[in-house]
Amino acid sequence: INYCQNNPCENGGSCENKDYGFTCTCTPGWLGVTCTTINYCQSNPCENGGSCENEDYGFTCTCTPGWFGDTCTTINYCQSNPCENGGSCENEDYGFTCTCTLGWFGDTC
Repeated sequence: INYCQNNPCENGGSCENKDYGFTCTCTPGWLGVTCTTINYCQSNPCENGGSCENEDYGFTCTCTPGWFGDTCTTINYCQSNPCENGGSCENEDYGFTCTCTLGWFGDTC
């Protein structure tokens, strides 16, 4: 049986006939059994060592410690818990801001 006869591989994928069926080798940018799933991670969108996971309509980055954001490009200044005495940390573009608990003040409470 020639399982590749009907060209099951889409988007330029090449078909290889097997004893049990077929295997598609997809062109760059495509994934899946018949190359119909967009590979959103093809361009390596996650920076600073982040790992990419394809989703139905895009991708999700899992960032390495010290980074966050859609593509792991924002420094996580709060990673080291700089706010003391129960203060809460909020990342800013170029640093962090601590919101201190009652009775404490200063840059890091």
